[in-house]
Amino acid sequence: MGVALVDSSAYIGYLDVGDALHAHAVEVVEGLLRAGSPLAISAVTWAEVLRGAHQGHHDEEMVRGFVADFNVAIVAVDAEVAEQAATLQAQYAKTSRKHETPKLRTPDALILATAVLYADIDTVVCGDGQWLSVPGVDADFRLLRERKRR
Repeated sequence: MGVALVDSSAYIGYLDVGDALHAHAVEVVEGLLRAGSPLAISAVTWAEVLRGAHQGHHDEEMVRGFVADFNVAIVAVDAEVAEQAATLQAQYAKTSRKHETPKLRTPDALILATAVLYADIDTVVCGDGQWLSVPGVDADFRLLRERKRR
């Protein structure tokens, strides 16, 4: 099993018991770890989650503990990733069947470009169904869904 790239929504969902994606994020992330899949995050995800911690939305110790406890690799964003992100955005914009051009946000495109360029990454854990329809991303998506509370 290859590396699983964890998106910001999955990372936050895992940490925050009040998050709608929490139960499914825990199930998926821990399942990947049990199966021996190493975890990685994009530097974009790292910035987004740390920003939330600095703004008081998350406990910074928990944010840093996730990376340390699970030996999560933080993958840099370089010029090659930026170029691939721009390509993904252009390809996605062409998928419109309506008059309005669909948009892929730059942070999302950078994270997906990381999955495209790093051969070891074969799984993407995310909470955004839009990602599944981005052409050019050949990964096994684990789309997190809200679980009903009992």
